Amino acid sequence: MPGNAVKPNITVALLSSYFAVVKDLKTYLSEILEPLLPDADGLIQSQAAGIAPSQNDTPAYLSLLNTSYVAFNTASLSTARPFKLFLAKTDMREVIDKAQERIFSQGNYTQNIISAGYKRAYTEEDRPRQDMTRIGITNIFVNTIVTALQSSEWDMLLQRLVDSNTFNELDD
Repeated sequence: MPGNAVKPNITVALLSSYFAVVKDLKTYLSEILEPLLPDADGLIQSQAAGIAPSQNDTPAYLSLLNTSYVAFNTASLSTARPFKLFLAKTDMREVIDKAQERIFSQGNYTQNIISAGYKRAYTEEDRPRQDMTRIGITNIFVNTIVTALQSSEWDMLLQRLVDSNTFNELDD
């Protein structure tokens, strides 16, 4: 490669061939979260300020924000409704369980990546364990996306949203 040419990101190139818009997670969150009310100085901060990198962050967390991508076919975020986040004390497993429950109840689970590897539980042996929050859904094979969402970096992102008095279920 000549001089300082930046090597194109193959992930972005691949996603861009299938989706109209591809953004890194940090940019996407900063664009979709509603602004907070003005502070004492009259400045309006995004609710995404809570996820901003700090000097104590692990390289894995920084990588999550900067090298995880959100891809969609809506050409403009201006048509999408901004998310208003609220305080909730929970963990990523509960967020995933609730999102799966909501997805399955809407009947469009075949179109959602976090429902891959799961099915409705119709028989006694399909019933979920007592400690699981989702109702009537059972795992039939490993979903590496769900496994990745349960990593410590995603939990850190979730905790940052909670600590900054913000939170929303990630199922839309």
